[in-house]
Parts: sequence; structure tokens; C-alpha cells
Amino acid sequence: MPDYGQMSDEDDFRLRAKARKTTAGSAEVNIPANYKGFHEGVRAALVRGKAVSGRRTMTIPAKPRTGRFNARGRGRAALERGIGPKQGWRVHKVTGDRYRARRAIVKVRVVKLRNAKSSVSRGHLAYLQREGAGVERAEGLEGSAELTPTRGQLYGPDEGVEIDGRDFVARSQESFDGRGDPHQFRIMISPEDGAELARVNGDGTPNLKDTTRALMAQMEEDLGTRLDWVAVDHFDTAHPHTHIIARGVTHDGKGLNIAGEYISRGIRGRLEEELTRELGWKSELEIQQEMKREMSAMRVTTADRHIADGMDKLTNTIDLRAGSAAATFPANSSMNRHILIGRMRHLKSIGLATQIESGRWHIENDTLKTLGQIEQREQLNKDFHAAMKRANIKRPVRLHDGRQSYDGSLSTHRVIGRVIAKLMAMMKAWTQAKKAVVKSGSFSTALMAM
Repeated sequence: MPDYGQMSDEDDFRLRAKARKTTAGSAEVNIPANYKGFHEGVRAALVRGKAVSGRRTMTIPAKPRTGRFNARGRGRAALERGIGPKQGWRVHKVTGDRYRARRAIVKVRVVKLRNAKSSVSRGHLAYLQREGAGVERAEGLEGSAELTPTRGQLYGPDEGVEIDGRDFVARSQESFDGRGDPHQFRIMISPEDGAELARVNGDGTPNLKDTTRALMAQMEEDLGTRLDWVAVDHFDTAHPHTHIIARGVTHDGKGLNIAGEYISRGIRGRLEEELTRELGWKSELEIQQEMKREMSAMRVTTADRHIADGMDKLTNTIDLRAGSAAATFPANSSMNRHILIGRMRHLKSIGLATQIESGRWHIENDTLKTLGQIEQREQLNKDFHAAMKRANIKRPVRLHDGRQSYDGSLSTHRVIGRVIAKLMAMMKAWTQAKKAVVKSGSFSTALMAM
């Protein structure tokens, strides 16, 4: 028996078994006095949690909660059958060329409408139909036809039928005995080949209407109900895209709940199926040619994201030498060293990169942010010219010419003019200028047209 040394009475202890006091339907635990406050706090927090969540018990549900809008809504059967083209590369048996399905970006937002201001839907429709978002064909110099910016035009499922946004809002507010729709689905679809996909009307104006209508028809089949929706095509960015507003109501007047998984990947899968059917499978050669055309783009490109992922985060350097570039991009990627080097040379020409030695480059901090600011400035300049052209103002546009500075140094200078347009890029620039003036503490008046 091991020797534990000399033990005194102070080292002795005894275990006392005590019966648990129980009451009808509940159990009472003996808690030390110094822990009772903490225990009561935990119990109060649990009670508050039950009151907020509406759940009467704290038991674990039989089906795990995904956090999505509705895990058991419409569209689950279509997901089980399979949605979307097969991802990955397909290799031609004879030539060995690689092809993949067309891709798209889809963003869906479920907006609650009950107990909300009645202007929620009207404000969003006004934003979608803002000036400069659409495009129309107009007569240019010497009778030549050219595309010019115009207001966004609403359209719906039926071709040739004029859509009134006020009627759409009225239907949303008068449903359910005057309580209005419980929610609506706001969908933004942006195909990677939107410029190529845009069909041409009889007057020569591009549009994405046929693709949008085909997508919504397929969604109606998947969800088992007709949808009440309107859409607007936008051409004010580098990638043409479409905004869709669908009411959260079925054809028989009930609330429309869509399964969360269908919202997250089902809509995108249906759109990619439609794009691949319309344009065919996309070849690796076509993808590389697109990347080469983006080498000198003054915006964030796919090559920039590859560079950001492949560079050393501590030194902001990237090694593109022939023997060291293998880890920069996967072996099955469409990106290659030639494209990345071409992009790095362009970044060097605008002061965002420095060549350390042959094949090794140093990238400046916040390069992606700087490229985004350059793109915003170019869009602002473009919007200024378009607005002045519509207002028949013939004089050059000078951005940040020193008459008024964002840092407040010349914020006391007053400029008098008139507002000729309200566009997104202009409003963002105006907001930045206003914040700088407020921060400097001096008074100034700035106008968007000078």
C-alpha cells in the first residue's frame, strides 16, 4: 500500500448524501448562495429567449434549422430532381479542348412588406427606372443611329404589353383583404456573357427580356404556381444585368414561400441552364481571350483576384517566374502566366505595382480598392457627359479642378447652378463631398452640375 505520509484531521473529508427535494412536475437543485445570482440570471435569459423566439420549449428540433427564409417551401421537388448544368470541364474526345457551362451571378433578397411603409415598393421601382439605367437607339450626327442612355423600362411576362408600376404596387398593397403582400422577392441576375446574350429588338436596341422570361417561366414550373413579376434591364455597368421583383403571392392568393436552397442555388442553376442552351458550352480558349482583353481594364478583373490570392500576404510580392508560378493558380485553371504577367505590366504602368526582378513583382497596398475608385471616377465622368448631353449643355466637364476640394480647404467657395440629373455615381460623389464639408466644420454649397 503506498505511503501517503502523516495525515491530520484537517485533511479528512466526508461525503454526505442528501435527498433531492422535488415538487409536483419540477425539480429543485441546491445551489450555493454565491451562485444563486448567476443561476437566476441564466433562467431569466432563457425566459426572455423563449418570449422573443416564440418557442415554448428549448428542445432541439427534429430537423436542423438552416437559417434560410424557409427550409420547407416550394421548389424542393425540383431540387431533388436536379437543377443546373454539370459543373467542371468537359473534354472533347477528338480535339482534347475543354469546355464548361455558362455562369451567372444571382442575388436574391426577401423583403418583408407587412407593417412596413407603403413607399417601400414604390421607392424600389423608382430606383430601378432611374435615368440612365436603360438604353435606347437615337439618331446621332449625320443621321447615324447610336445607343444613348435612357430611363429603365419595366416589362413583364407578356411581350408587347406595357407595364405600369403603379398597378403592380396597388396589387401588392390591396391583397389579403387590404393587409398587403407579406413579402416580395427581389432578384438580380447578371450573366457573365450579358453583352453577347443581349438580344436586339426591331429598332436595334439590346435587351435581356427573352432570357428573363424563360427563367421566370421555368421558375413557375418548379414552384407550381404563376408568378406576378416585373423586371428592368440595366446597361449602366460593364455587365448588363436584370432586376426582377416578384410578389410573394401564389396564383390562388396565398402566401408564396420558396425553399431556401432553391433561393440560394436553384434560381442560379436554372439561369445557367438557359444561358448554356442559348450560347452553348464555353471553351477554354474563349475564356482566355476574354481575360486578355481585360489586361488593360481600369477596374478589378479576374486576373486581379488571382493575383491577390497568389501573392505573399506579408511582403505583397508575387513570383511569376516559369519554375515558381505553379502554385499561383491551379493546374486545371483557365488562368496562365502570360495573362498574369500582362496584367502586372499594366498595374506597373499606372503605379500600382513594381517589378523587383524578372518575373517577381511587388503590389501596392489597397490595389483592388484603388482600381474600384478609378472605375467609379470613370463612371462618374461618363454620367456627367450623358446628363449634360441630354440637357444640351456644350462645355467640357472638369472633375476636381480645384474650385472645391473634398478636404474642406476651399469649402467656403460657393457654386451656383442647377440640377440636371440624379444618378447613382453622382449621388455617391455628392455624399462624399458633403461628409468632408461636415467634418471640416465649414459651410459650403456644392451642386452636381456646374
